[in-house]
Order: sequence, then structure tokens, then C-alpha cells
Amino acid sequence: MARFVSFIHAAQDIADFRCDFPEHEFFHVSQNAVPGLGAVIRLGFVEQTIAELKEQHATRPFAGIVFGSTPELYVKNADQAARALGLRRFLSDPELVRDKYAMRLALAGKVACPQTRVVSEAMVAANLPDLKFPCVLKPRHGFGSMCVFKARNRAELAAAQKGMQAAMAFVARRHPLAIPTNDMLLEDFVGGTEHNIELFLDGGRPLLEIVSDKLPMQPPFFVKTGHVMPSRLPAGDLERIKVAARAAAAAVGIEWGWAHVEIKFEEGVAYVIEIAARPGGGYTREIVRLAYNLDMRRILIEAHLGFLPAQPLRAENVVFGRNIVSEGIEWVFSMPGLAAARKSGGFMEVRNRFRGVPRIFLGPPLSFDSTIMSFFAFDPSPERAAETFKRLDTQIRVRRLRFQMKSPAPLAILFGIIAKFRGRRNGNRP
Repeated sequence: MARFVSFIHAAQDIADFRCDFPEHEFFHVSQNAVPGLGAVIRLGFVEQTIAELKEQHATRPFAGIVFGSTPELYVKNADQAARALGLRRFLSDPELVRDKYAMRLALAGKVACPQTRVVSEAMVAANLPDLKFPCVLKPRHGFGSMCVFKARNRAELAAAQKGMQAAMAFVARRHPLAIPTNDMLLEDFVGGTEHNIELFLDGGRPLLEIVSDKLPMQPPFFVKTGHVMPSRLPAGDLERIKVAARAAAAAVGIEWGWAHVEIKFEEGVAYVIEIAARPGGGYTREIVRLAYNLDMRRILIEAHLGFLPAQPLRAENVVFGRNIVSEGIEWVFSMPGLAAARKSGGFMEVRNRFRGVPRIFLGPPLSFDSTIMSFFAFDPSPERAAETFKRLDTQIRVRRLRFQMKSPAPLAILFGIIAKFRGRRNGNRP
């Protein structure tokens, strides 16, 4: 039995570690007060948490650091802990993967990437000179495609800045360790197809390279609607994407463990949009397991113990993943076709927040945790997998009433009211 520090986000993470790895022990750390937690890590008390980890390490050493859900929130804290405990670090400077502008500077000249400029809270993005439309506005320290907006003109850009900065200020109060500023970034929009690459590195050398294709997202928000794994790109294009991903990992100093790279491929050029020193989020672990019979979390745990992945990648299934998402404010009252889908072959239900009882879901721009349900369609044959996905995607429908918010501008008012209400409730009257 080995012992690990696990940075987690929810009670389900603790249950997953206990169920999936009963042979090991985990000391769970989170910013949330989760039952069964080893230590809470919060802004202003990070050093105390690190000191507690050092005491634990002295009593019974840890073998390494692992992540539960929402790993992006804990990349910097995980590196702090690794340095303090003398454990394996994933990268040399976590700022290069959490600060997206620092990331862009590190990538410049090493890989193709969009032109980027910083938009501080005091600046008005729509008044900047030499704007090219469409363009992309996104948080400097964001995660999970949260508050990312495609603007087609100056009016949309001005409205997006007001709304998205108000939303990120609200998110920063929930996740102060991960979001130190409310700066935004303005980037050139890159077209083409979208792809994810999951790299497992040892000394900067890729041992695994897992590529998936993203299904088209729904503008103006960058909400993930689905993936296909393995990628359907031709071999030559696939190699160009892998070369770009390797170069990006080297540029930001990711040397060991998992790296998640997001790339757009346009006219033969692989543009690196972002890179993270962690496994991919969402259902990435599940889709990799179904496509390749590999558990990304187990690979990291075993690598800490000296057992690096050595087997060549062999796909067992072609998997189509679908996220059924909400937009604005939706009242979902039924999902016809789901019961029949559950009885059909080649179907796997991954996550379902609709429990058969009518309820309200929030989607962009009010919430970016907008997935109502996720499912996989799979088969060893690419053709049969595609046919199964087409059938299931048509069969599973959502009956809902939707109030859409095409512009994010009202968010500035909404989150201002929420902040004022919370301040008064806590006794902080203006």
C-alpha cells in the first residue's frame, strides 16, 4: 500500500478513490469542506496546509500527488506541496500554465498560436485599435471554457466584457486560489477543426499521445458538445498535431505526468490554443478508458511508484461522446428516447443531472456547468460507431422551455445584485 496526496473538489472524488484504488491510501486536500477530508486549503492559509502535509509526510511518507475532479483549481497548490515535500513535480513553473498570457508568451516562437493582448478591468476592449473580428474574449486565469466568448463586432465585444468580467468576479470569490485577477485576454479567432491531446510525459519525452476530435461547439460561447476518440484525422495531419503538442509541453516546462493540449487545425497548421499540466477534465478519463482500456488516474499513480506506461496505444473502441447542454435558463421536463437508448447496444450513460423530475438548468452565460447529460456511442468498427451515434443522437431528445440570453451584458447587473445581497447578509453594508 502506498500513500498519496490527492487534490480533490467534491465528495464523489473521495468515493472514487476509495472504490477504484482500495489498495492505496489517500490524504485528501480541497478548498471545499468535504466529509472525509484530510486538510482544507484556502487563500491566506496555504502555508499552514503545506505545514500539515509536511507533518503527515514525516510520519508516513507520501509517494506522490494526484488529482480528482477539477484539477485546474489545484495545479499551483500541488506544485507548492511537491516542492515542500520533495515529491515529483509535474513542471518547472506552474504560472506558465495557469496565467494564460504568460503561457502565450512562453509558446510564442515555439508553436503557432493566436495573437493575444491583455484587457485589464480598467480597459475597454471595444475601444482598442486594430481589432480584428471575429475575436475571442476569455479570462486570463479561467478554466473549463468558462466565460469565453466569440465577438463578431465592437458592440458584442463591449457587452461581453461587462458580462464576463462580472461573472468571473463572482467565480473568483468561490475559487480565490485559482483566479488572482479579473484580467481578460483578447485573441484572434482561429477557425478550422478542434482537437484535444492527452500526453503522458517522462523527462519531457511523450510515452502516450491520445488525440480526440471535438464536435463543433455552439457560438458565441465555447461549450463542449462532444468528442470522437480516436481522432479521425489522416496520419500526416495527426502527426502535425502531435508535434505541436510536444513543442508546447516543452515550451511551458511540463516534464512529467499528464498534459492536456487544445489545438485548432486550419489549412495544415496546428495552432496551440491552450495547454495544462493535468489530465483533461469532463469525461476524459471515461472516454480514454472505453476507447483504449486505459485508466489515466491509475497510470499516474503507478508512474509515481516507478511503473511507467510502456504498452503501445491500441484502440479497442471508437467512441463518440455527446454533451447535451442547456442555454440561458431552461426548464427540462422530460427526455424522450432515453429509456430506449439504455436498452440498446453501444450506449453508455456517463453523467445525467436530469433525474426524471422536472427541474431548471442554467447554461451560458449564467452558468458554464451546463451539461444536462453526457453519453457515449461506441463500437470497435468506426462505421458502426458513427451509425450508433447518429441514431442515439437523434433518438435522445430533451423537452424543455428555454429563455435564452444572447448577450452577456445583463450579467453585470445580475452578479452585482448577488454580490450586494451577500455583502449585506454578511453584515458588510456599504
